[in-house]
Amino acid sequence: MKYPDEIKGYEFLINDLVKYKTEMGADGIQDIVAKIKDMLNEYYEKINNLKTNVSKNTEPEDFEKIIKNAKITEVKEIDEEKYLNKLKGGMFGRFAGCALGAPLEFATAEQMETFANMLGMEFPPKDYWLDAPTAYIPRYKIGFAKEFTKGAMNSLSVDDDITYTFIAMLVMEKYGLDFTTLQVADIWQKYLPLECTFTAENSVLVNLNNGLQLPNATLHQNPSVNLIGGLIRCDGFAYVSPNNPRQAGYLAYKDSFLTHRNSGLYSSIYFAVVMSMAFSDLSIDEIFEKALDYIPENSNFYKVVKWTVSKIPEVKNYKDAVRLVGEKFEGMSIVHSENNSALIIFGCFIGKDDYEKGMTETVAMGFDNDCTGATVGSILGIYHGFDKIPQHWYLNWNNTARSYLDGIDQFDLQDVVERFNNIRKGRKML
Repeated sequence: MKYPDEIKGYEFLINDLVKYKTEMGADGIQDIVAKIKDMLNEYYEKINNLKTNVSKNTEPEDFEKIIKNAKITEVKEIDEEKYLNKLKGGMFGRFAGCALGAPLEFATAEQMETFANMLGMEFPPKDYWLDAPTAYIPRYKIGFAKEFTKGAMNSLSVDDDITYTFIAMLVMEKYGLDFTTLQVADIWQKYLPLECTFTAENSVLVNLNNGLQLPNATLHQNPSVNLIGGLIRCDGFAYVSPNNPRQAGYLAYKDSFLTHRNSGLYSSIYFAVVMSMAFSDLSIDEIFEKALDYIPENSNFYKVVKWTVSKIPEVKNYKDAVRLVGEKFEGMSIVHSENNSALIIFGCFIGKDDYEKGMTETVAMGFDNDCTGATVGSILGIYHGFDKIPQHWYLNWNNTARSYLDGIDQFDLQDVVERFNNIRKGRKML
C-alpha cells in the first residue's frame, strides 16, 4: 500500500499570509477565510464519504463476530500468590516501559543512539535516561520529561500510558465487569482533562462534551480509529482476567469501542488476550499464536500479526525490527496500531527470556516507544513475574504515581495492585 503525498504547509502559509495582509490593512480577508473553511469542510466530507473495500464481513464490529473463531476454553484458576506476583509484574513492568520511553517519545532509533552517546550511556539503555531533550517543557499539565530521568525521579510522573490503566480500574470499581461503553464515557467526562488527550481520545471527548451521543460521538470527525489509543488502554482489563482471554478481550472491546474501529479495535482485544494468557504456563510462542483466534482471520490486523510472527527468526535486536517495520509500513503514522503492534510482538520475542532486554530493546525501536515499551513491559512483566524485574526500574518511584486526573492527585501503587485484585474477586469499591 502506498499513501498519497501529504498536504503540507498550507495551514501555516495561509494563516501567516492572512496575518500579514491584515497588518497591511487589506479588506475582505474574513470573507475569504470563511470560504476556505467551507471548502475544507466540503472536501473533508467528500473524502470521509468515499466507499472503501473493507466490509463488515472482513472487519466486523460486533464482538461475537470478531471472536467467532475463538475456541471455548475452560477458565483456569490461578494461585493467589502467583497471580499477585504476575499482576504486580505487569503493572510495574508497564509503567517502567512507559517511563523509559517517555523522555524520548517519537525519537528514531538513530536519534536515541546519538543522544545516548552524548550522555555517555549504553544503548539500548540499561537504566533510565540521564537527561531528556525537552527536560522542562510541561507535559500533561503537571509533569516534565526530566521527572522520568535518573537522579530526578522520586515518584512515577504522569503519562497517558500510565493514566489509562488507572482509568480502567476506576471504571470497573464503579460499574463492575459488566460496565458499558457509555459508562466508560461517563468516567472519562468526570476525570479526564481534555488537554491530556490526543488523536481519537481527544476527538471523542470533544464530541461527548459537545453533547453528541454514541456512536456519533465516536465517529464524528475522528479519522484516528486505526491508531494506537485503544491498545494502550487494554492492560487493566487483562489484569483482572487471568487465564480468561474471552473476558479480557470483551472488557477491552467495550473500552476501545468508545474511540476505535478496525485494527485500532482489534489490537486492543488482541493484546488484552495476550496479557490474559501470559498469566498461564503457555510459552510466548503459544500465547501469540493462540491469541490470533480472537481476531477476524480476513482482517488487516490478523494479516499484520501473521506477517510479524513470520519475521521473528530475522529479528535479533531493535535494528532488525526497525528495518522490517520501516519497509513494511512505509508512510504509515508513527502512532498507528499496526506498525506499533509489530514492534510490540518483536519486542516480546526478544525478551522472552529477559524482561529488561525485551523492554529496553522495544523502547530503542522508536515510533510510539513509550506506548510500545509500556505494552511489552506489561506482557513480559506478567509473563516473567514481578520478581524478575530489576529493582532499579521501580525503586525511585517510592510507591507513588502522580496523577493529572480531575480530583485525584496521586495513586499508591501497592494499593492499586490490591484494588485490581479486589475487582478480580468481584468487589465493587465505588
